[in-house]
Amino acid sequence: MQTNASLRVLVVEDETDLGENLCAWLQIQGHEVSLAQDVETATNILEQAPDLDVVLSDVYLADEGGGASCERPGGLVIAEVCDRRTPPIPVLLLTGRPSLDAALEGLRQQACDFLTKPVAFSELHHRMLQAVERRRLRQQVAELQEVTRVLSRALPNAIEAKDPSTRGHSDRVAEYADTLGRRCGLTEADLADLRLASMLHDVGKIGVPEAILTKEGPLTRDERTEIEKHPAIGLHILEPLRHMPNVQAWVYQHHERWDGTGYPERLHGDDVALPGRILILAEVFDALATARSYKKAWPTTRIADFFDKDRGSHFDPELSRIVADGVRRDGIGFFRPGPAPQGPSA
Repeated sequence: MQTNASLRVLVVEDETDLGENLCAWLQIQGHEVSLAQDVETATNILEQAPDLDVVLSDVYLADEGGGASCERPGGLVIAEVCDRRTPPIPVLLLTGRPSLDAALEGLRQQACDFLTKPVAFSELHHRMLQAVERRRLRQQVAELQEVTRVLSRALPNAIEAKDPSTRGHSDRVAEYADTLGRRCGLTEADLADLRLASMLHDVGKIGVPEAILTKEGPLTRDERTEIEKHPAIGLHILEPLRHMPNVQAWVYQHHERWDGTGYPERLHGDDVALPGRILILAEVFDALATARSYKKAWPTTRIADFFDKDRGSHFDPELSRIVADGVRRDGIGFFRPGPAPQGPSA
């Protein structure tokens, strides 16, 4: 966050001179500031000003009568109130009587920082801006995760509504890809991207005529050309997911082949990253193992033979070997989570 950003700040400080001086200094920095000297006033302001950006509060505040401190430190009460807000308001706690118990309790109430008085206003301002920026970034990540969650369910449902024969396809591909990815030692970050790419890999079929998607029997050359547009259509649909380049890439590449004869870019070998190669194999496995409008489900022995035959042509040869051996031995149970032979390293 830039240092000249204007924020709505609540200062809670029962030392009158300190509170007023701090408010005046923050106003000079361009912020809109309110001042409270006790818990009741602070909570009233919090209730009436839902758009506050940050709270600076002393830990130990006088009670309403201005006498002894409250049984529970007032700053911690305020931190708890702020944490219950949606979204939570970042709180920085200050005290001239530091104690480990107060600091730990402040952290339990999700306080963003804990500072010991005296503290330079410039340092407090810097830490305040950092706290607001961290909270903003966490909120942004949470919002992106929610958008991603909705997309990963809504878009496959839209595809299945257009072609009911593929119902459950994306869920199964995600399960197969995740299991194989774990056995190949992918990182949790790559596994998360792989699961999402698996859920969204066929999103481009939204742009393919329904008559082609549901046609029984072989496709004509022109129909095949239309089908082969769906990775590019999918990439266009997922353009807003710029923060997830791996998801975009693996969706776009899920019809590439190890020997470079796939589409849309004719990528060869490890031009497609290992998670993308896992998605390619998982997608084909499910297409073979389930019935479609144009075919019956294949038995697992035939699928194993297919992966053996296409080692080094359609599929990564080592991945293909592992899956062929596993499916021949365990059937579809090979894709259930559990120990299995180690695959290529990520």
